[in-house]
Amino acid sequence: MRFTVDGIPKECATTRTADPEKWCSKTNREDGRTETTKFLNAHLDDLQQKVHNAHAAMVKEEKPITASSLRDKFLGRDIPQKVPQLLEIFRLHNNLANIYTFIIRQMAFRLVLAGLFDVRATASTMFNTSLG
Repeated sequence: MRFTVDGIPKECATTRTADPEKWCSKTNREDGRTETTKFLNAHLDDLQQKVHNAHAAMVKEEKPITASSLRDKFLGRDIPQKVPQLLEIFRLHNNLANIYTFIIRQMAFRLVLAGLFDVRATASTMFNTSLG
């Protein structure tokens, strides 16, 4: 699909392919009455409507319209992505570490209660001592 504004073209893929022998450059659609052709043309109509909607939204928002900005609006790339700050990353890391620690302690406690884990034997093996 090509977006052209003020003679400057930008392109993006439609995720569909057309039979070059059936393609009509006048209508920018595939000629024929097969199911495949109908689905392709319906998909192209849908894309064209989405481009018109993106253009109308840009006009309403009073944003400058270029081929790149229209394509980005159509593809949903115009929404600014929030970049996590360093402090947020550390908080997330610490929260996850606390959660994992809690889970491991709960699992170990349940193993001890079930009699599947001997704390005294493990401690004496780890520290080369015997606990009375």
